[in-house]
Amino acid sequence: MNQPVVSVCSPIFNQTEWAKEMIQSVVDQTFPDWELLIVDDCSTEDLKSVVDSFKDERIKYFRNLENRGAVASQNSAIKVAQGKYLALLCAD
Repeated sequence: MNQPVVSVCSPIFNQTEWAKEMIQSVVDQTFPDWELLIVDDCSTEDLKSVVDSFKDERIKYFRNLENRGAVASQNSAIKVAQGKYLALLCAD
């Protein structure tokens, strides 16, 4: 996979129902050259299965070992982002 143009960074804590809508909104974009970096901030809900259900290699899932908060999780996504441009997107 080539380096994406846009990295969409999304910290999520629980909110699996909203996460489905958020992920679908990124997948539905007409511009295809993106990656979606989801950082699970120790959700008690099964967010990984939601992410995996999309079966899209452009979506990458990371999980914090402890709850770090939205900003720290967002910064974690930014550190691994490969895109030329960053977009910040919350599930809610």
